[in-house]
Amino acid sequence: MQSFKKHTLIPLDPQVPLSIAQALTQYRHQLQQSTILREGMFDIEFVAVTDSGNRRLQIDDLQDSGLRSLLQEALSLGPDGEVFTLPSLISDECDLYLSEPLLFAIAMQHPHLTPELLATADAMIAFARWHNDVYNMWLDETRIFGVEALFLLARRAPEQAWRLAHFLVANWDNEDSNGYEQFMARLLNLNGWSEEMLRAFVWCDSDRLRQGFFYSDETGIQSHQALADFLKQNPQRYLQFKQLLSERLLSCPKLLATEWRTTETDDPVQLFFISMFPAAIDWFDVQESEGLETLLQSHFIQARLKDEIDTLRASLERQADGPLACPAEGWQQDADDNEDYRPGQMLRQFKPLVLAQPQGEALWQYLQDGSHPQALEAQRPLEILAASQAHAPLLHQHIVDYCVWVESNQQIIHDFWLLTYEMTNELLDSDDKDAADFADILPSATPQQRQQQYLRWLDIWFTWLGKPELEDIREQVVDKLQLLDQQQYLQRFGNHS
Repeated sequence: MQSFKKHTLIPLDPQVPLSIAQALTQYRHQLQQSTILREGMFDIEFVAVTDSGNRRLQIDDLQDSGLRSLLQEALSLGPDGEVFTLPSLISDECDLYLSEPLLFAIAMQHPHLTPELLATADAMIAFARWHNDVYNMWLDETRIFGVEALFLLARRAPEQAWRLAHFLVANWDNEDSNGYEQFMARLLNLNGWSEEMLRAFVWCDSDRLRQGFFYSDETGIQSHQALADFLKQNPQRYLQFKQLLSERLLSCPKLLATEWRTTETDDPVQLFFISMFPAAIDWFDVQESEGLETLLQSHFIQARLKDEIDTLRASLERQADGPLACPAEGWQQDADDNEDYRPGQMLRQFKPLVLAQPQGEALWQYLQDGSHPQALEAQRPLEILAASQAHAPLLHQHIVDYCVWVESNQQIIHDFWLLTYEMTNELLDSDDKDAADFADILPSATPQQRQQQYLRWLDIWFTWLGKPELEDIREQVVDKLQLLDQQQYLQRFGNHS
């Protein structure tokens, strides 16, 4: 059984160019509508149409041996860090999800489909930039969608390298999604600091992955000449670099790396210049440090590095119609959604699921004041996803948002501590004035009363989830909050069956 089975299937005949083009068009539509995700994970698979129904795309659907070699090269880069062997069969039970790069490679066999491929690449980039969050880009538990497919385009035509670079968004978590600097490093080793690779550099918004063209902060290994050194040795190319960077920032501002960064705190021109050096990664996140100041005061090509940055920034600001850096559009929508927040929102999401259960009204009264304990005793383990989807859709969406790859109670149990976060804020971090704002849903008079309500909220969840062992919750309740001692916790939440 596939661990991350895809549910949105896009059929095609891999031998018919028109069918391939139609599949690319359908994929673009899904990207433009932001319907490529299911429960926080990429949910598209391209399948081959046969007389007996759909089947998974196979390596044998790709006729061109050169493109097969490039596909193997692409799949050998990235987080796994080992040579990938193309499988002779991708069975229905197989956990390999190769259909997107396979589709691109199949389409690349037909030069007249290049406009379709580039339009699809641009839709992938637009999706990534709208979200600017690598956690909306997972293909499975280790890999990100899109990168191998765009690498194939750049590997065959270096003038497309900027599209892959542009896909590597600013808010890229290098801890959970590391290894992706290898793709641009491979292209740089093949092409050197050509005009195509300079353009790719200035279109990459991830400071760390941009530096990763030539230097791995994780290993400390420099795989190619640093761009700063190249420009010092080739000062005639410095003018070209500044022109490319200017064209890029004036036509498309750099994405901010995080939601709490602003156009006042981030200097995009400085970030591009710093990433030309094998500098310490924390220099991308601070405005002042001794090492960073030393670098800025050093001579570059025509003057001190700081002066060259200031001169270019001033020139761009005179020409620009707006800021040179911007937040992702998706972040603004999230901010707008947060404006609709109501005090006690988690409680409001939770209550419909409680009321839908046996003795639901009494169970809610138990949560409120501890009366009707028999209502808790009447509860049985519950399939949370199905029940919340049927009775509490807002809670269901909350669970899907917080518990990545959730398909059963097991994933909810694994990530349950994430679900407690908002409830902790509502019940344990609220003062009496805050609590008055959600008294209509769950009245309380004192912090101590809200602490007991929180424990009863846990009572209900633990019962529904079958009394799992949750060390994170034990540490919170016993060690940090000291609401119960160890014996009281085990007596209340331990599984005694």
